[in-house]
Formats: sequence, structure tokens, C-alpha cells
Amino acid sequence: MNLPDYDHIKVLGIIDELGPNISAIKKRTMLGMEQIERALEFFEKNGLIEKSQSRGFFGNSVIYRTSQSGKDELAQYIQYLKDQWKEIIDIASQKGRAELDESVRTKPGIVSLMVFFGIVDLSLLSRLNLRHLVSANTPCYVCKKELDLKFMQKFTIREIQKCHFAIPAGMAISDSICAECFDHLGK
Repeated sequence: MNLPDYDHIKVLGIIDELGPNISAIKKRTMLGMEQIERALEFFEKNGLIEKSQSRGFFGNSVIYRTSQSGKDELAQYIQYLKDQWKEIIDIASQKGRAELDESVRTKPGIVSLMVFFGIVDLSLLSRLNLRHLVSANTPCYVCKKELDLKFMQKFTIREIQKCHFAIPAGMAISDSICAECFDHLGK
């Protein structure tokens, strides 16, 4: 599989599902414009999407559609995710929680992709007591220090806006910052 990261895969999945424009991709994936443009550039260069112009009431807009090779690549990756889900279930039932956590830590974000593509849903993860797999530790956007979910205070864009602080350049809705970096924003 030659797709570079999970965000790229989400963008390709949205394009395959809806064939939308950039604003629809941004709304569904909650990624920043820079990340979306980087993904679209990668797909165009590798022939995974086709770009077309559409004329509408408000002017021209760009519409993206997956090519046949893009559909094949996506179908192959979804099958890979299904196989990984079976492996996760086997590890959880046979080897225990510590082995499962270690397995998922080597591939961060893979369970979130499974939820994104509908291979597994959150209610199933909760029933199997595997909900923690979706909430992987994420790094602080500013200092890149890993944010622990249980014991560390973290701040999102909404909380930064409530305090009327300047939002760090390029920070997306899904990003968080640590309390130390939040304190420096106010100075």
C-alpha cells in the first residue's frame, strides 16, 4: 500500500463516496486546507483521482472523482483494515489487554480509520471494552510532547477562542495543545 498517511486515506474515501469539492472534504474530514491540498496533489500525481471543472450559479468549482486505480487502491486498503480488525479481535481474546495495546501502539490511528470506514462502530468497541483504542494519545500541536489522555490537561481550538488567545498558525479542529503551551499563548 503506497498511501502516505491516514489523513490521505480519509480524503480518498470521502472523494470515492461523494465526489465532492474541497469544502465538503474539509467539513467531513476536519483537516486543514494544507493537509487536504497535499493529499489531493499526491492523488493527482499518482492517478488515483480525476479533477474536473463544474459551472454553477456561483461560478466555477472543482470536482474530484476517484479513478479506477483509486477505487482499487481504496478497496484493497479497506480489505486490509478488515483483516487488521480480525487480528485485533484475535489478540484481544487470546493474548490480553497489554498485548493488544502494544499492537495498536505500533499502528496509531488504525482503529479510528476502521470507525471512519464503517468496518466497526463505537457501540461495538464499547461492548467489547475496546473503546480506548480509538482515543490514542496525540502530540501537542506546538511542542509535540505526547498528551496523556487520563492525566494531562489539553486545550482545543474552541477553548483557545473562548479565552481570546491567538490560535497557532495551521492548527486544525482536531489538534490539541498542552497546558504549558496554552499558558504561553496568553503572554
